[in-house]
Amino acid sequence: MSNLMERAEYFKDLLEGMGEDTVRCPCCGNTFPLDDDYLVCNPALERYLKDSLEVVYSIRSNGEYVSSRITLEYGGPNTFIDTATGMIEVHWGGKEGTARLNDRIVEMIDLIMEREQKYAVIEGGSI
Repeated sequence: MSNLMERAEYFKDLLEGMGEDTVRCPCCGNTFPLDDDYLVCNPALERYLKDSLEVVYSIRSNGEYVSSRITLEYGGPNTFIDTATGMIEVHWGGKEGTARLNDRIVEMIDLIMEREQKYAVIEGGSI
């Protein structure tokens, strides 16, 4: 069980590191504070989510986005991000490890996934 908890914490740290309150300029290397616009456009997090294996969207009957369940790994262990609960879940051999994500990173993920879900429905695209 402790290995699953460690794995959940690993993914938590990885994702939250992508949602830090500052961003480093690739040109000059200086660090700048993030503003609210960065919540909608976080290239590192978007690239990471685009490599996910599967996304299951929860939407209301009117098409309004609610949350996502994102599969990061299959086959041992199985690892998921669930934005409805704000948790990273790691499952293997009937056991589970979890870690709670901070609210800022969950909000970032939801904003990215909501935009991708609308694109997939309207344009027939995919994340």
